[in-house]
Amino acid sequence: MSAGGAAWTSAITGTATKYAAGGNGAGYYSSLPNEGIGGASPGRVSGDSPERVSATAGVANTGSGGGGGRANQAWVATSASAAAGGSGVVIIRYPIN
Repeated sequence: MSAGGAAWTSAITGTATKYAAGGNGAGYYSSLPNEGIGGASPGRVSGDSPERVSATAGVANTGSGGGGGRANQAWVATSASAAAGGSGVVIIRYPIN
């Protein structure tokens, strides 16, 4: 599993919010969502635990990537498709008078 790219944090809306975290790549072990908003990948949680069979999508309105897919290999019982990225967001900054 390879970790997704770091999120970009902006406070343009008045609250610090994370955007555009990369989705994690797939491997033998599963992953949690990257920075809480990028997609998680399928795989085992630990040792002989049950497999998470599907990747998760990036969180909506963050522009974050979805979790990576995994091909069927000798060391995993199942293949899994990648998940969709989160929908994007457009922030327009303008002065408030």
